[in-house]
Amino acid sequence: MNINRQGGPHCILCRGQIPEKTKPEHVLLNALGGRMTVNHVICPSCNHKMGIGPDNDLADSVAFIRNICGFKAGDGDEPPEIRGLESGGTKLDLIPGMRPRLRPKQPLDIQITDKDIRVQVNANSRQEAEKLAKGAAAKIAKQFGRKGGDVIELIAQDLLKDSTSFFSPAPSISYQAGFGQGKSQQAAAKACLVLWAKHCGNDEVNSKRYDAVRHYILTGEKTDNPEEIVKLDTRTLPDLPERFGLHPNIIWVGSDPAGQTYGYFRLYGAIGWRIALCGQDAPVSRHVCLISNPYDNRSWALLERAENPIDHDWVFAQWETWPPDYRNVQSRMALLLKYAHAKSQDDWMANLVREGLEKADCREGDIITPGHIEIFSNYIGRALTAHILKTTVPEE
Repeated sequence: MNINRQGGPHCILCRGQIPEKTKPEHVLLNALGGRMTVNHVICPSCNHKMGIGPDNDLADSVAFIRNICGFKAGDGDEPPEIRGLESGGTKLDLIPGMRPRLRPKQPLDIQITDKDIRVQVNANSRQEAEKLAKGAAAKIAKQFGRKGGDVIELIAQDLLKDSTSFFSPAPSISYQAGFGQGKSQQAAAKACLVLWAKHCGNDEVNSKRYDAVRHYILTGEKTDNPEEIVKLDTRTLPDLPERFGLHPNIIWVGSDPAGQTYGYFRLYGAIGWRIALCGQDAPVSRHVCLISNPYDNRSWALLERAENPIDHDWVFAQWETWPPDYRNVQSRMALLLKYAHAKSQDDWMANLVREGLEKADCREGDIITPGHIEIFSNYIGRALTAHILKTTVPEE
């Protein structure tokens, strides 16, 4: 790390001095599976501003893809839930793994009169129904001046004794992923600048030669020619080592013999942006590439010079962006969606088999009886009927 003459490293965004005790900064966003971090490149204040602004927009833009594909964060956190979707007038959330969770308009309806008590519970699982029933039971017990857990438990059991479970077909969901939306391109530019600072040092990146991209990262303002700072790229990605998969996330930075420097940011191998970092006089003929496999983010590498699989000439080439040609993007994303669908089907079947065995009270090591077979096959058969015929089928 280069040390400023005033005694410490300075932030590559605001140029303020960075405190000695500063949290590490991800180079590739944690939400994208990034594991590599750097120290003393961005100050805590700028890190916070980027986190709640551009970085957050970038994370939001890939949340749906992460959910349906099961892509974990770099720190191991599960993919996010997608809330507030709608299908056929029914609101739902999408649990990681493309598992829908319906949100009934009225999960719990309690009507208490002098003559009658009516309770309706709408839940997605037996566990959820039991929780709602206990809440209703507590309210009923309080209404009639009864206390104690035993009383509440008896009321809850009575409410659930006539409950009916159904298998419902999976809802149809339409969702448009907005790659590059909001301030996410600023996050991509910041990631490139951070990687270049790691490679060349803060002092180099704090030069006025980087002021244009620095201004863009902080404000989102571009010049009269938008492509002067950021240029969209829908070209086919060069062949990469198999260990990074078909949909790698990539940050590339490099310079030519004159010191002109570009950054390049690619999402899931499908769509990219080239970012102008410095017009001239940067350290010459350098290039470094950070690649991460979202299917298994333990497979990542920082590759330099001969190891770098993305050629300098490919990044520095000229290409037309109008009219936009999204055929490569669509074909690459189609493969991603195909994977997500296959994984969802496999996970659904595995869960269904597990539930069927639990329903039949059949444990590992048990001798299979005709009773086990009847209960298991009935449960599985009804679930498959609902799935194939796209209709609601009673569980029993």
